[in-house]
Amino acid sequence: MLNNWFPKIINKSKPSPTHKALPLMDNHRTHFYEDVSNVAKEKGILLKFFSPNMTHLLQPCDSCVFSQLKNTHYNKFCTPNPFSMSRYRSSLAEALPDAVAAASAPSTIRSSFIKTGIWPVMVAHVLERIAGSPHTDSNAESSSCETTAQWKEKLFGEFSPKKET
Repeated sequence: MLNNWFPKIINKSKPSPTHKALPLMDNHRTHFYEDVSNVAKEKGILLKFFSPNMTHLLQPCDSCVFSQLKNTHYNKFCTPNPFSMSRYRSSLAEALPDAVAAASAPSTIRSSFIKTGIWPVMVAHVLERIAGSPHTDSNAESSSCETTAQWKEKLFGEFSPKKET
């Protein structure tokens, strides 16, 4: 986080006291180290975390980007016949550039945020996806948000998207 992601976030978003960066992250234990939290505050990065066991539903990369990568790679990759490890690796390497290009296309990235309901914020869509999850607890914290405003506040806090007029 400190050596790889924070410099990229800072370089791309140029956070300041009035313009903070807002990465949405999973609940991996490395994200909770005190030094990560301290550096984030110091650099103007507001860390927000997905609820446990919801990353596969809410994280845009998990929802669209990685699946696009896997599907494209699967469709382009052919297991060589007769099988040999060197031909297998070669075939794998030949299929990968097209898969990466498809997965990193701007349309795929935009679609991933729309599909998850993260941006533009679609609370009903998010709650519907969460309700269908096998990990959903009837007392889940996320389901306590009944309105769009409550959900935006829970996820984005003071950086909630403003209502467009």
